[in-house]
Amino acid sequence: MKLNALFLSVSLLAFSPALAAQTTTVSKTITAEVVAVHGHKLIYKQDGVVKEAEIPASVRFDVGGKQLTLAELEAGTTVTATITAKTTVVPGEKVVTIKNGKVVHVQGNTVIARTEDGVVKKHVIPYDFPIWVDGKKLSVAKLKVGMNFTATWVTQKPSTIVTEKEMSAVGTAPVKPAPEVAPAPVAAPAKKLPKTGGHLPLLGLLGLLSLGAGAGLRRLRPRS
Repeated sequence: MKLNALFLSVSLLAFSPALAAQTTTVSKTITAEVVAVHGHKLIYKQDGVVKEAEIPASVRFDVGGKQLTLAELEAGTTVTATITAKTTVVPGEKVVTIKNGKVVHVQGNTVIARTEDGVVKKHVIPYDFPIWVDGKKLSVAKLKVGMNFTATWVTQKPSTIVTEKEMSAVGTAPVKPAPEVAPAPVAAPAKKLPKTGGHLPLLGLLGLLSLGAGAGLRRLRPRS
């Protein structure tokens, strides 16, 4: 059985293609036995512990060359699965530009400025980013209330985290016991007829008859 599936979960907080993404890959192999299937949930046993996992409906299981759905899996199937998780982290950033802003308040690198359209907003400007005042390049530490300035800087934002999980599995379907063959019926032994009597009983009967006849003749003979 071969199982191929791709699971994608994205936690999107901010995205910027300007920064290089960092990717890490972790693989692990598990062996489990299918216990039951309930809807999209696969109940399986691993190291004697029963667990469950949500399986997408698009997943197909290659069992003996047949593409089976989750619902068609049989209990007792042993699966050895390799799960590869690839996580990509893209650092987030945001480019901020202020043109002709007027300093309302400044403390350290925190500046409250009023833009040309009258919006007042607080900004945290990195110390190493240049600020232009009347054509001169200054640092945020040189700003004073009332100065008009133009600046562009980059602020760090939460990163984009993209996790891809790919699982491939090879296993065997449960071995079914061979059906029992009923034993062939045993033929009943032929009934033997009892042996008939020999000639001795017949001779005895004839002897008795002769004796009886002789006795009768004696009675019929006249007495002298």
